[in-house]
Order: sequence, then C-alpha cells, then structure tokens
Amino acid sequence: MLQRLSAAGYVEREADEGDARSRWVRLTGEGRRMAEAALETTAGVYHDVSAGVPEEAVRQAADALREILTHLGRRRYR
Repeated sequence: MLQRLSAAGYVEREADEGDARSRWVRLTGEGRRMAEAALETTAGVYHDVSAGVPEEAVRQAADALREILTHLGRRRYR
C-alpha cells in the first residue's frame, strides 16, 4: 500500500536512522490535499445519511454503543 501511495506522489518514505527495520512515512503536499478532500467528502456523506435522524436518537445510539464497547473491552480472551 505504501509503495502505491509513494508511486502516486501522496507519501514520502525515508529510512529511520535509529532503527534500520523502520521507515518514516509522511504525507506530501498532494497527499495532504487528497486527505482533506476525502475528509470533506465523507463529512458530506455522513451529513446526508444522518439527515432527518433526530439528534436524541443519535445520542442514545452513541451512548448504547459506548456501553457495549466498554463491556467488550473488559472481556479477556484466551
């Protein structure tokens, strides 16, 4: 994935001098523009999808999901 993003000009990769097993990855200017455009697009989609849903229903659903995730986080798996 990183190779494709690098080839497209969205990220730059460089060796980590402190750890030969690692590489630093950073967005290029074009990568930042693409990420911002993606965020704007998804925000618009979320707004469209949630239009008409009462705010209280969204709040209740978020509270219920938070409670479920809290309980799942406490479980121990073997």
